[in-house]
Amino acid sequence: MSFKAFCRREVSALGIFGRRRQPQISVEDQAQATALLKNWERAQSSSDWRSAAQALAALGDWEWWLQLTRKGRAESNYLLVGQVACFVTQVKAMGFIAGSGFGTLSANTHREFDQIAVDALSHAPEDLVVQDGSAGRLDAGTVRNWAAGRIENGMH
Repeated sequence: MSFKAFCRREVSALGIFGRRRQPQISVEDQAQATALLKNWERAQSSSDWRSAAQALAALGDWEWWLQLTRKGRAESNYLLVGQVACFVTQVKAMGFIAGSGFGTLSANTHREFDQIAVDALSHAPEDLVVQDGSAGRLDAGTVRNWAAGRIENGMH
């Protein structure tokens, strides 16, 4: 193998100068994310929101969370998709992105989270409880409709 071919292969394997490789999401990652999302739900009734968001950011950046949500959709894990959709929307609405460890949530990224939620939750039972914290009880139908409304009205 020539040096040039070797370099091309290595650069390709590393993902340098090309498409960024998608993060691999394990079963353990999903379990940890689910536990931290439940912690986020509980933190809504206390003043501990920022540290709960920081714990979620420690798992990964927005791209990691998108990949987790895509995987949840592919595996029909409606609860996970709905919980992530709630988290993303609540964090953005509350302004907790700054200081949480997450970078800026772009409009396109937020729209993709919403699109995944609409796609996945259209197959979920309407009354599947996605979140039941101080923000109130949110079911799959409500979360789906909110996400669809944001897409339809360009609210990202």
